[in-house]
Amino acid sequence: MSDCVGDACSALQAKALALTGVKAAPDRPPEAMHQFPFAVCYPFQPGSLELVSYGLGTWIQTIRLELHGMRVNLPQDVALMTPYGQAMLEAIMDDPTLGGVTEVLEVRPAFGVLSWNGQENVHIGWAFDIDAKFNLTP
Repeated sequence: MSDCVGDACSALQAKALALTGVKAAPDRPPEAMHQFPFAVCYPFQPGSLELVSYGLGTWIQTIRLELHGMRVNLPQDVALMTPYGQAMLEAIMDDPTLGGVTEVLEVRPAFGVLSWNGQENVHIGWAFDIDAKFNLTP
């Protein structure tokens, strides 16, 4: 059985890593990161399954992609991270199936402070909540 959400996260991580200046996009969120900016991706919020017929279903899952920058000099850090919002949205619009893995239904970008490993307000950057549709068959 394939990991469709994992495959979608891998595709999003590859798109984020391809953005100019992004230094890391690990497969799984690590305990600590020391390369900035970096991207992480993971399933977020409850999903839903619509049973189409016996053995067929549509899974809608929100996936969160975060682009983290350091938060040391706020004016400078905001100026560095702000352009990544449009760049990431354009990368998703260029391939809304993420290489045939899913169908992106909606993307909700938000810019601001980001937490990491239980530490509040340590980074600044983008969080993209991406609703993805997966067709499931046994």
